[in-house]
Amino acid sequence: TTTTTTTITTTTPSPPQQDARDPAQLPVASMEVNEQCLRFFNCGMYYTDEQLELLEMGLARDALPDRLAFFQECLRLRRRARNMWQDTPLAKIFTAAEEWHLLSSRAKLEQVRKAIASAVKQRQLDPYDAFEFFDEQKSGALSYDNMQRALARMRLGFAPKDYYEIARVLDSERSGRISLERFREAFHLPSQEEMLSRQQRTPLVLQAGTIIEDLARQFSTWSCPECSLINSTLEDICVACGTGSGGKRRCPHDMWECDHCHFFNELKDYYCQACDWAKPNINASKF
Repeated sequence: TTTTTTTITTTTPSPPQQDARDPAQLPVASMEVNEQCLRFFNCGMYYTDEQLELLEMGLARDALPDRLAFFQECLRLRRRARNMWQDTPLAKIFTAAEEWHLLSSRAKLEQVRKAIASAVKQRQLDPYDAFEFFDEQKSGALSYDNMQRALARMRLGFAPKDYYEIARVLDSERSGRISLERFREAFHLPSQEEMLSRQQRTPLVLQAGTIIEDLARQFSTWSCPECSLINSTLEDICVACGTGSGGKRRCPHDMWECDHCHFFNELKDYYCQACDWAKPNINASKF
């Protein structure tokens, strides 16, 4: 007797595949990740901690330099009014987690860097003059205190504590001093020779190290009631803290004060460089 055995193979039907093009079939988490990625593509800079986590999920396969390069190109093409991201929550997306504690200082450094570039262009500021003015020993390096004074002398609109914090950031070697070369690199300055050629200085300015110092001694001075810095009578506000001779903080004549955060901005700026608040009389401005 021959027994024939028949094997029956059953196949469990697979669930219907989802159509990735149909948003209604996507998981909620995926939709939220996609939303934050679209905000990133649209140059959004302000996110909550939860939104940053979702955006990190969406960009997990992209290296930090690639993320930054893509975002900066989007900013360039879209021509946003605000293009500074260093002081926004988005900065964490471009920075390793172990360096997040440095974000605030780096943001201030970037703000000062842009302020110096603007002052060089608008007011023919020479940052090297400020550096050399406080390099009393002609050593080619400044202490934290003297670097703070040099930055304050440029009248960029920041608080003295911000300048001191920046001085500490510039000292990457923790030597207690900032060299002239480090100063030039950190603020993206051209060489001194190029600066001289660009600004087409007069002989009087070329001899700033001697002539201007001699002239400055001929003017009387006043002591700031807020920080005790000695100012020339040619300055109606303290160059270090912005306090007037009457004891109240005043905005320089060539800047405007933000109603929201009280940051001093260049007159050409229509939005505050610190908080993105609109200029008080922007409605009356002609574009």
